[in-house]
Amino acid sequence: MVLYDNYRIFVALSLFLVVSPFGKIRLGSSDDRPEYNYPTWIGMIFAAGIGVGFVFWGVAEPVLYFDDPPDNVVPGTAEAATVGLRYGVFHWSLHVWAIFGLVGLVLAYVQFRKNQPALISSAFTSLMGDKIAGWPAKSINIFAVLATAMGVATTFGLSALQMSGGLSYISNIENNFLTQFTIIGIVTVLFMVSAASGVNRGIKYLSNVNLCSRRCVITLCDYCWTNHLYCQQLC
Repeated sequence: MVLYDNYRIFVALSLFLVVSPFGKIRLGSSDDRPEYNYPTWIGMIFAAGIGVGFVFWGVAEPVLYFDDPPDNVVPGTAEAATVGLRYGVFHWSLHVWAIFGLVGLVLAYVQFRKNQPALISSAFTSLMGDKIAGWPAKSINIFAVLATAMGVATTFGLSALQMSGGLSYISNIENNFLTQFTIIGIVTVLFMVSAASGVNRGIKYLSNVNLCSRRCVITLCDYCWTNHLYCQQLC
């Protein structure tokens, strides 16, 4: 409960920044305009942000807690479904976006408004001044790099498990270490090529393709499910 209350502080602060005069501060020069349109921006957020975890665990986590709920809740009941949805919303809804958004907002502000380097240590310049130079800045940046590396490794691991499990379910490909290692290798190469080509090319195009393909899959699933229900009614 204490952890949940702490997360709500991030949500409240994010909402305050949106509706307050601070929300009108442009992240760039006064005459700058958005470099990407809204759909592309949304696509890059999901594709390069929490896409892998959100697409899978946004559904799997409520189902997991529905079958195995905590706090002595009876599995498979309406209470277990409520608990599962509560955890899913907590981990993948406003709270996680508020935390990510605040960190990104600070980095964007110090980089594009204060013309500081795109480093985590730059966010502490206003608080510590010249004292941040030297080993404090290096320590903060090293910790940030390690945290980012562990986060990327977790993302690669989860995506490999998901794709390996899906391929083994729809084909004769075995769900083993070799398959998962091959998937990680392919994803790593695609990631490096996309990152090396820059945001305006690789990441932008892949994000748009990802968003369009996701919309097509959702539309197809909705169409097939609607026809399935219609056929059941006819029969």
